[in-house]
Amino acid sequence: MGGDSKSSSSQSSSQVDQTFNFVEGTGDGDRVNLALSEGASVGNITSTDYGAIDAAIKMNQGALDLGLTATEEAFATAQNFGALSFGALEENNQFASDTLAQAIGAITKSTEFASKQNVETIERGFELAMLNSRSEGEAVTTEGIKALKVVGGLAAAGIVVAAVVKNRKGK
Repeated sequence: MGGDSKSSSSQSSSQVDQTFNFVEGTGDGDRVNLALSEGASVGNITSTDYGAIDAAIKMNQGALDLGLTATEEAFATAQNFGALSFGALEENNQFASDTLAQAIGAITKSTEFASKQNVETIERGFELAMLNSRSEGEAVTTEGIKALKVVGGLAAAGIVVAAVVKNRKGK
């Protein structure tokens, strides 16, 4: 802060009649004042450095400005942290919701598949029960009819093929 001081001073004094009581010293001409007269005062001397006061005011203002800036930055940081925390909570909530939806979908598909498998198993069991509940002759007849259909179809196809081959050779 050097070099820019606006120093000034003021003095005040008052004149008082005083009675001095001097005592001669050791003989070398020394005299000592033993007491001032009653009610006497030397006066008030006041010295003020206005440049130092201005510098102190500026320094105080700078400290207040720094404190205000630090407080504003602390609030801004807290607000940013709060916003980031809220954003993270929203993302976690969305992730949890998506995961729950996927889990419910997988459970639903698994349940549908298991239900379908149960229906097919019950139907196949019912067919087997129906097949076994018929008489042996009926089962043989049914199976024979199926075999005759297959053999008859093959024989018909063979006859058609033979006729086609014969017609081609004859030409």
